[in-house]
Amino acid sequence: METTSNLTKVDMNWKHNFKNLGIQIHTELERQEFYPKLNIRQFKPESTHSLGYYTKLFRIKNIRGCILIWLDNYANHERPRISISYENKDLKSLIAIAKRLQNFDKILTLDETKIKPSKKGDWILQKPLANKHMDKFLIESYGTENYLTAILSDRLTKTISSKELISNITEYISLITRLIISIDLKKTSNTKVSENNKKLSIHIKRERKMKFKDDAKFRDNYTCKICDFNVDRKYGKTAFAALEVHHIRPLSHATDVVETKLKDLITLCSNCHSMLHKLGGSKQQIARLKKIMHGTIKF
Repeated sequence: METTSNLTKVDMNWKHNFKNLGIQIHTELERQEFYPKLNIRQFKPESTHSLGYYTKLFRIKNIRGCILIWLDNYANHERPRISISYENKDLKSLIAIAKRLQNFDKILTLDETKIKPSKKGDWILQKPLANKHMDKFLIESYGTENYLTAILSDRLTKTISSKELISNITEYISLITRLIISIDLKKTSNTKVSENNKKLSIHIKRERKMKFKDDAKFRDNYTCKICDFNVDRKYGKTAFAALEVHHIRPLSHATDVVETKLKDLITLCSNCHSMLHKLGGSKQQIARLKKIMHGTIKF
């Protein structure tokens, strides 16, 4: 069986082009509907313990773990390979996500992968990873470090910048990111947050914990639920912040602390939000304002 003991470090030319690849991936991510939920990291390649380079691409807001991209040598491949990982110390969470993936392959452990440190301290495969594991999601469990990883079979050129490769990387990143967000939204939908607490400062003011604001906008596809105005199609993702979130049970009518669930919130454009409050802001008035918008009744 071939071993990786003869592998050398991925050379600096690959590292430079790996960095350029990251810039292009960031550009592609800006076009994704989930982009506002990301905390983007500066693409800064660092050496791995597996003779290559990696960098953290982004974290998803309010969700543990991060998405990484790797460039590593493998014993049964002439050129380095790109892989995409979701890192999360909670192995149970990774397994729950993996079970939702159609192309999930298997869980690899230290014993199964025959990984051990070399004399230089690098962690290397003692036998090649079979081709059948390429382009599928694997869980790599190395003690306290756990990754949900897809190693891509794309044959790299020195520039690492083909449109097909970038499209493939973006597809894998989008797949895993949407799944992580959707699972978190299901958890959030049953979560409550206390709102309307009164705090004493220079003035008594209402505290609105908008923990669910981004989740509500994402769930509603960044579209006003009354006039169907979609800011992405009209202005692009830089305008997502212009959308507002409305409490179906208006906090202004409450005299005590209110427990809010995700289902109690809807996304509105500023015009519809203003008009809805003129009508009173209740759930019944939402249906009325929709009829006004469609001309079936008068204001």
